[in-house]
Amino acid sequence: MFICLEGTDGAGKSTQANLLVDRLHQDRIPCLLVSEFSNTPIGDVIREILTYDRFIRFQKSSPTRFSESLLILSDFSMKTEELIIPALRQNTVIIADRHLDSQIAYHAPFIAASYQLNQDEFIASWMDFLHRFFPKLPDLTILLDISIEESIKRVKDRENVEMTDEELSVIGQSIKIYRWLAQHNPSYLVVDAEISIDELTDQLHRIILHRIDKGN
Repeated sequence: MFICLEGTDGAGKSTQANLLVDRLHQDRIPCLLVSEFSNTPIGDVIREILTYDRFIRFQKSSPTRFSESLLILSDFSMKTEELIIPALRQNTVIIADRHLDSQIAYHAPFIAASYQLNQDEFIASWMDFLHRFFPKLPDLTILLDISIEESIKRVKDRENVEMTDEELSVIGQSIKIYRWLAQHNPSYLVVDAEISIDELTDQLHRIILHRIDKGN
């Protein structure tokens, strides 16, 4: 089973992914934690190009948002083919800290603006294309849903920085698009992530065990 945690910055994806893998190991369920970017050759090249911050920005001599998205998608594809699919064949549960839909949530608005396209129409067509041709999609995507106010608070508390207007805009857009994706994809489950860490882990653990028992 392939399970992905999605959500905007500060939603708790990495924390919950690690905690859930620990829980599943305690349950003696074979599982694998998959981070957003891979350790494949393409992933290594991307790490050399990307300047990491919370919104994944290229350095100033940057290609377009579209080129950036394609580079990251190539890493996602290789990660899926070389890591995720073989593990699934061994009946290993995959817990992914973000996957394909993060590219839709974070890049689609900028790509649409760059080409002066209707944002809603482009997001729908971009999602349709990626979901149709990608080698493997999650069986369950759990959206850790928080408000923009909570996201900003958590990011500020975590990184002790003031956020720019652009960063605030990115967070707001990503929340909106993630919620749109959840409405248009039956594999999504939206969970309120503004509860305590332990409460959220317990809830997600129950959800995953239920899905494993159902075999779907």
